[in-house]
Amino acid sequence: MRRIYIFGCGGSGREILQIVLDLAEAGEQIEPAAFLVDSVFEAPTHVQGLQIFRSLDAPHQDPTAQVVIGLGSPAARKCVARRLEKLGIRCATLIHPRAWIGREVFFGPGVVVCAQAAVVTNVRLGAHVHVNVASSVHHDCRLDDFATLAPGVHLAGHVTLEEGADLGIGACAIPGVTIGRWASVGAGAVVTRDVAPNSVAVGVPAREIRRRREGWHEERWPEETGQQG
Repeated sequence: MRRIYIFGCGGSGREILQIVLDLAEAGEQIEPAAFLVDSVFEAPTHVQGLQIFRSLDAPHQDPTAQVVIGLGSPAARKCVARRLEKLGIRCATLIHPRAWIGREVFFGPGVVVCAQAAVVTNVRLGAHVHVNVASSVHHDCRLDDFATLAPGVHLAGHVTLEEGADLGIGACAIPGVTIGRWASVGAGAVVTRDVAPNSVAVGVPAREIRRRREGWHEERWPEETGQQG
């Protein structure tokens, strides 16, 4: 039996709870254990009937524990992942029973693939990648650690998302493009050429509207804090 602790009790965390419940209903030996939040954030004692712990002590002391990071921000997920690694806490990979997964797909630790998503063939998903509801990842794509697809994102074949790349709702990428590390693509954008690292691109076709400084994600998410949604 896998006991899943979910870091973050906001919208992303509650969606991950639903994945765990759906997996259990489909017959997998899995159950939700608790939510986890940082002590600096206000939170109730329970959300949707599941207890909230305000430290990482519970999964650290539970030999059956696995953690999934339920935070929408790639930068926040990286911050929390480093903390879990230092404590030696294992991270679970969750694939919704109604996702479609093809052959030769590699999943890193902490990956989340939601309902109605499709990951077709010869795809590599790095650690803590999130593929949201009704997104599709086609042949020979590579999504590096902490890359994030919002609902309804579509990647054609041979697309590369470098570390922390974040695509908004309904964005698309044509074959062969690379979206650089810690770049953001706006909702509904169509990526027809490479997107530079640390940039923000929007529109049809997607065009860069600003460039953030190198390491911006580290400055925003210091080691002791994390977002809860």
